[in-house]
Amino acid sequence: MSSEIPLGKFLEEIKDVCVQIYDLLTEHRGNSPEHLITAFDRVYRDSEKYKEKLTVAERTEYEKSAEVARRLFRLCRNMSYLVVNAFNALINVNFTLDKDKLNDVIILFVSLLNTITSDIINGWLVKVAREMGSIPAYEFDLYNEFKGRWNSLLDELQIRAGRFGIEIDIRERAKELGVIAK
Repeated sequence: MSSEIPLGKFLEEIKDVCVQIYDLLTEHRGNSPEHLITAFDRVYRDSEKYKEKLTVAERTEYEKSAEVARRLFRLCRNMSYLVVNAFNALINVNFTLDKDKLNDVIILFVSLLNTITSDIINGWLVKVAREMGSIPAYEFDLYNEFKGRWNSLLDELQIRAGRFGIEIDIRERAKELGVIAK
């Protein structure tokens, strides 16, 4: 049988990391995922490849993918807001849960993080950058700053949950762009 864990204490332990993740998702600076999607999209649409080498159908497919990335990010960001606020509301709750039940509580937030990492960061931003082969140095630096902060926060969330014997399954980290900055 799994051990009982105080819900409020667990949530208090991970609270500031969850808030930092949400803050990173909502920043109005250049290294928020939404800004990066817009910046990479602009650079790609200004590229010779987009203007001269893609067919109309390929352009349409690309434009849809950019819009899907934006909308998926906004959905995940909004869901993150709800989850973080729910966690904050439960911090003062004085009851315990076994590890399996506690994992069920945290899995919603973790699944949002996995979606953002897999589908938006690695599945769209990195993919578009690699299709371009290079990106402007400014956007390259913004992405790397974001990637470093994102991966660090994911690591910290796993460490803090681990203090309670909870293993958080974050499937992947934000990848290197694998391109040169110009």
